[in-house]
Amino acid sequence: MSGAELTFGLALSNDHILAGVPTNLYVLLELTAPRVGDLSRLPLNLAAVLDRSGSMEGNPLSQVKRAAEFLVDHLDVQDCLAVVTYDDQVRVEHPAGPVVNREVVRSAVRRIQAGGMTNLSGGLLTGVAQARIHAGPGRINRVLLLTDGQANVGLTSVSSLAGLARDLAQGGISLSTMGVGSWYNEDLLLAMAEAGKGNYYYIDSAEKLPGIFADELQGLLSVVAQRLHVRFRGLEGARIGRILGEHVPAGEQAALALSDMYSGENRPLLVEVLVPPLAPGRYQLVEVEVEYASVPQELRTVSVCGRIGLEATVDAELLGLGPNLEVVKKVELVQAALARDEAIARADQGDLNGAALVLHQQYASLASAPFTPSDPDVLAELTNLKEALHDLSSGYDPGVRKKMQFQSYRRKKGKH
Repeated sequence: MSGAELTFGLALSNDHILAGVPTNLYVLLELTAPRVGDLSRLPLNLAAVLDRSGSMEGNPLSQVKRAAEFLVDHLDVQDCLAVVTYDDQVRVEHPAGPVVNREVVRSAVRRIQAGGMTNLSGGLLTGVAQARIHAGPGRINRVLLLTDGQANVGLTSVSSLAGLARDLAQGGISLSTMGVGSWYNEDLLLAMAEAGKGNYYYIDSAEKLPGIFADELQGLLSVVAQRLHVRFRGLEGARIGRILGEHVPAGEQAALALSDMYSGENRPLLVEVLVPPLAPGRYQLVEVEVEYASVPQELRTVSVCGRIGLEATVDAELLGLGPNLEVVKKVELVQAALARDEAIARADQGDLNGAALVLHQQYASLASAPFTPSDPDVLAELTNLKEALHDLSSGYDPGVRKKMQFQSYRRKKGKH
C-alpha cells in the first residue's frame, strides 16, 4: 500500500531452518501509519471523567483543571466534550455537547472542588452515558478517566470494571486511563485501558498532567486508522504459539483487535510460530490479514493480506547465515518487558531475591546478544533493567511497582 494508508512489513527470526526438525520461530509484523500533515481529521467526541476526591485537593486538582482547560482550548465547534467529576458523588460539570463557547466550559472546569471518597465506577458510568449521546462512526469517541486513588465506592473489582471497558470498546467508544501518584490501583487502570482499546498512563507527578493530556489529544487529532483487526494463520502445518505481550489463545490461527493508529505511528507485533518437521524445500509459513477503517478514505474498510515463508534445508552454508538480528532484538526487548511482569509477580509474593534474579537473567541475555553495542533501544532497555534492579534493592514500594509496570506496558506496545 502507499499514500495515506497503513503499510506493513513481515520478517522471520530465521529464513532457513534445518529440514526434518521441529522449530520455534518468531514472525515480526510491523504496522506503520503514514505521516499525514494535512489530514482532514475526524471530529472528537470526548468525555473527561476526573477524580475530585479529597486526596486530589491542592496542586493535583489544580493541575487537573489546567489539563482539562487545555482540552477545551484545542477543541472547536465540530467536537463534543463532556466534563464529569466524582468523589463519593458524581457530577456532570458540563454536559456533552459541541464546544461552541469555550469560556462556558472553562468556567465549569474552574468551579471544580475537592470532595470525599472515590466512586470511580459511578464517574465512569456517567462519563460513558455522556459520551454515548454524540457517539457515532464518523467521530473519534473516547472516555478519559483520571484518578489518584483506589476505587472504594460502587463497582471496585478489576474484572467488572475491565468488562465494562470491553463492552464500551465493542460499542465504538475507547477508554484511556490516567493514574496520578503512588496510591491508585495500577492493575485496574491498566486492565481497563487494555480492554477499552485506549492508552494507559502512569503519572508520578501532578505537574506532568497537562503534558499527558496534550499527548493524548495529539494522538486523537491524528487518527488514520480505526477498528483494526489482525489475523495470523499458520500454513504447512505450522501453529501460532502466542503473540508476545498479548493474551491471545494459541492454535492454527490467532486474531487480535488493536487500538486506533495515529499519523506516523509504528506498531510491532511478535508472533511465535511452531513449525513441524519439514522436508527440504521452500514453504509459505504464515498468512497475515490486516483489516481497518481508513480515516483518509472516509472510514472505508481496507483489507490487505500477506504471506511469509522460509526454506527447510540441510545446506550448512545456508544454515550458517544465522538469524535475523532485528527480529531477535525486538523479541529480546519484549522479553525484557515480560521479565519485569514476572519480577513484579514475584515481588508481590515477597520474593524480592527471585524478582531480582529474573531481571538479572534478562539483563545478561540482552547484554550478551549479538546486537550493535550502541543500539539506542538496547541501551535504553539495559538502563531500565539496571534502574529496576536498583529500585528493588532500595525497597519495593507502590511507586517502584507502578514504574516497572508502566515501562513493561510501553515496551510491549512498541512505545519507547
